[in-house]
Amino acid sequence: MRQVACAIAVVVLLGSVAAAPALAGPARPMAAGQGAARPVGPAPIQGPEAMMAKVLDLTPAQQAQWKAEVDRSQAVLGPLWETLGAQTAELKALVDRKAPDAEVKAKLDAVNATRLAIRTEQDKHEANLLAMLTPPQGAKFTMMFADRLRQGWGRPMPRGAQRPPVR
Repeated sequence: MRQVACAIAVVVLLGSVAAAPALAGPARPMAAGQGAARPVGPAPIQGPEAMMAKVLDLTPAQQAQWKAEVDRSQAVLGPLWETLGAQTAELKALVDRKAPDAEVKAKLDAVNATRLAIRTEQDKHEANLLAMLTPPQGAKFTMMFADRLRQGWGRPMPRGAQRPPVR
């Protein structure tokens, strides 16, 4: 009895292994010399770029431009955000140790200059993205971000301002 159960288990296991490729659907062509690890053709866009490509109905050329602009902007903004984080920590340390006003003001001015550089780059990034879109795509893009800002996302609100309720 035990041998029959083992034989049935082996047959089922081998059958599932043999049937797996057929159940997976048609195989995509592979690049020569790449083995089975990499499909031929450009890799599908993933992440926020894929969502924007779908929502805005971007052409392949626009998708490539979009990705290049996002990569460019991230290369500029990354170091700025790191600088802002370090400056903010330094400012906090100055305030905690009750440093002289002139020292605190100098660090605060540096923090504000970095924040301005970040906002300037964000505005440039948005303008570059809008420039590559058709008018209907640009309208969709603008409306999406208008909704986000109305919900309180994006740039910080002025001190004392109230965030609007989320719809």
